[in-house]
Amino acid sequence: MATLFYFPHLSTPQSQLWNLSFSSPWNQPQSPRITRENAQIILPTDACIHVGNLPSGLCMKVLQLELEQLFFQFGTCWAQVREGKRGLLSGWVQFTQRSHAQAAIEQHRKIFLRQRPLRVQAANGLRNRVEPVARREERAGLSNPPLYMPSMAIPPSQPTAYGPTMQYSWSPALPVYGGFYVPPPPPPPPPPVSVTHTYIPQPSFYPSPPSSNTVDTQSTPSTPSTRSTQPTDSSCNSVVVFEADQEMEGNMDNHSSLPCDMPLSTGRTIRNYVNDAKRLRGIDLSEEATCALISEMEEEARNQGLLPLLDSEPD
Repeated sequence: MATLFYFPHLSTPQSQLWNLSFSSPWNQPQSPRITRENAQIILPTDACIHVGNLPSGLCMKVLQLELEQLFFQFGTCWAQVREGKRGLLSGWVQFTQRSHAQAAIEQHRKIFLRQRPLRVQAANGLRNRVEPVARREERAGLSNPPLYMPSMAIPPSQPTAYGPTMQYSWSPALPVYGGFYVPPPPPPPPPPVSVTHTYIPQPSFYPSPPSSNTVDTQSTPSTPSTRSTQPTDSSCNSVVVFEADQEMEGNMDNHSSLPCDMPLSTGRTIRNYVNDAKRLRGIDLSEEATCALISEMEEEARNQGLLPLLDSEPD
């Protein structure tokens, strides 16, 4: 049996040869033709209305044609009429746009068919469709592609495209089910860090002027504290606590021996009154001015008999 081959004529222009090679029907997508059967499948679901209270005793095809002619004033439409379980007829009118369906619903009280008022309302999406959704989509060829495509279906000449789940996978051994990525387990908690216990001596509760006997508890960049370089074991901590307690008791004894630190009949000392006056009035006095003010108040207290008289002035 001889095989027939097509050879273009030599007088055929090059442009026509180019069009012949690319005018194949397989290269051009063809949109499906809209009919009464597939209109509700292809067109938007919110552009469909339900029509009730149809007249009985008429052929369904006649009712479909009359419904299309009646609702054509709102827009291009396709109608279907079905018989329900109780023997009543119901119709569905599918428009191309949602605005056309809304216009028909707004005029539902003015729509009559054979002198019979029709009940026009929204079709509520896919709930009032005539046939099951899966069967309609399968018949119209609108099913979604499968989520998983085997690797052998991809030609070896084309690079493999990875989806978002494969691109951001942290481990290739983790499963991926239906496009959902299973995250890895949380990382283990960090190991516990050993805490170094250091002792910070509490400040004295009795205010006192700075003196040479006061222990400097804060280190400066120029003169680092020797206490911070000591070991932090339990024996050294006990020694530091004992020394701080002795220094605090020595400061309290020195303050209590001064006249300005002796409690008066009110239970307070002259030093307390001076510090309160400085704090309330917002006065920042130097050490010499503070000592002079305390001396004046001591002299006044002695004159009033609140403090004992001294044989000699303190150094």
